[in-house]
Amino acid sequence: MQEEKTPMTKRKKWIVIGLLVSVITLVVINITVMQNKKNSSKEDWEFVSVTERKISNTKLVSGQVVPGRVETLYVDLSKGKVKRIFVKEGQKVKQGDELFSYDNSDLKIQEKQLELDKRSINLRSKHESEKLATLKKNIKKAKDEGATSDVLASLEEQLQDLQYEQQSINLEMEKNKLSAEQLKTKQKELIVYSSSSGIVQKVNTEIGKNLTQTSGVEGDPIIQIASKEPFQIEGTLTELQKGQILPDQPITVTSKAVPNKKWKGKITEVNEYPVSDESGQGISGTAGNQTQNISYYNFKATLETQADLSPGYHVSIQVELTQKKMLAIPRSSIIEKGDSKYVYVVNNNVLHKKTLTTGIGDGEWTEVIEGLTAGEKVVNNPSDRLYDGMEVKGK
Repeated sequence: MQEEKTPMTKRKKWIVIGLLVSVITLVVINITVMQNKKNSSKEDWEFVSVTERKISNTKLVSGQVVPGRVETLYVDLSKGKVKRIFVKEGQKVKQGDELFSYDNSDLKIQEKQLELDKRSINLRSKHESEKLATLKKNIKKAKDEGATSDVLASLEEQLQDLQYEQQSINLEMEKNKLSAEQLKTKQKELIVYSSSSGIVQKVNTEIGKNLTQTSGVEGDPIIQIASKEPFQIEGTLTELQKGQILPDQPITVTSKAVPNKKWKGKITEVNEYPVSDESGQGISGTAGNQTQNISYYNFKATLETQADLSPGYHVSIQVELTQKKMLAIPRSSIIEKGDSKYVYVVNNNVLHKKTLTTGIGDGEWTEVIEGLTAGEKVVNNPSDRLYDGMEVKGK
């Protein structure tokens, strides 16, 4: 009989030991939880008040910094081939500086022809003046000698012919002078001047060297000058964004090239017509048998300051669509779990968990639509140690 009781006794001992271990474990867990609660209640939590604030409804778009104005010059085939380029890339120029000149052989021929015509007219004028002076002397002599009226009439007729010829020569001289002035104007136009101050961005030394009236490349510029006017921002908007973004709306600009810095400005222009398909801006997507097209529209914006920015920088643009007063709390005070959003509100040093509905935000503050009232205090930067009904002290 003694041998049969031994296994049962050992089994009971193990059961008792297991129960004791379980009880001890539960006690340790409870002590730990209570200690954590006690420690949490002793921590100083930061509270912020639900308050009215102005929050902007914004839209994020992208763009690029560009010069305020770019002067682009092309070769004018009617003026001849390019004779000389006076500037180089990277050079600073002022308004009125010479950029390049043309070599026009036709104008040179015209200049020589006008010079020959002038000399010929002057010779004729001198000859006619001498004839006129001689004839006047002869008329005077004939009168002094008592010549007949027929002789005098013939001489007077010759005098009128010479005077008419002299007047004709004078008109030719005036015409030659006018042609010479027109030629000088055309010759001045053979030199192209800068219409603004800036930096020479591009110089194409090959364009225009061998151009004729019927050949050559007119599509490429020979010189481009970026003006010193304030920079602009340029970009494109979708048709949906175009309906929201309008001229004069304030913007905040950031650039990865210059971290931790912001620039203020405003939208100045939104084109009414979409970018042409040839520019490559259009996007088409196919869903089943249907094709969805998205139109893009160019926009421009100006900046209040351009310190540390350079043309070519790609930037992010936060466009302020609307601004209104609303109840708001810091975004950092909101806890999100799935589709639910809640905060911990403190009342008489006790936390109460409240679910809320939020609206727009500006990155730091979030609109409260439902769940809170003005003046309530919520925990800022809550931790997962907080719970409903927890006693706290705050600052």
